[in-house]
Amino acid sequence: MRHAAALSYLEALDPSWSAVSALLAAPPGTPVDGAAYWAEKKLPAWLRFGLASWCERYFRDAHAPEGTDPWWARTWALENLRQQGGLRPLEVVFECKLDAQDPAGSGRLISEAGAVVSFVLDGDCAPVSAAHARVCQALSDGGDVAGAARELEASLRKHAAELGRYVAR
Repeated sequence: MRHAAALSYLEALDPSWSAVSALLAAPPGTPVDGAAYWAEKKLPAWLRFGLASWCERYFRDAHAPEGTDPWWARTWALENLRQQGGLRPLEVVFECKLDAQDPAGSGRLISEAGAVVSFVLDGDCAPVSAAHARVCQALSDGGDVAGAARELEASLRKHAAELGRYVAR
C-alpha cells in the first residue's frame, strides 16, 4: 500500500498528461502507449521506483513502540538485499530496466533503487543531500528536473564508497 501511494503521489508531481489524455480519449480496448507515458517523465525511473520502494521498505516507523528500532523496515530491507547479492553497480540501478517477465529481478532492482534513495534521504552525505535538494527545487519551481537528477546521479557516483558502506552495515 505504501508503494502504491508513493507512486500515486509521484504521478501528481511528475504527470504524463498527454499520454493519459490520449488513452482516455481513445476507444475502449486501445493498448496503452507505455513509451509515450514514460517519455513525458522528468524524474528518472530509478528515482521514481526508488522513492516508492523507500516508502515501502526503508521508512522510519514513527509508531514503533518505545525501546524498539524505528528503522526496523530499513534493517530488514538491507538484509534482504544483501541476501539477494547486494547492491549492483549504480549504472545498473540508474538504467532501471524492469522486466515483467522477470519479477524477481525487477523486484531486486526496485529494492536496490530504494536502498539508493534511502542513502539519499537518510545517509547524511551532505553533497548527495544538496543534489537531492536541487531535484526537489526543480520539481517545485518547474526547473530542469532531468538535469538536477543527472547531478544527483553524478553525486551518487562520486560518493559510491559511502553508499556501499551504508548498504553493507
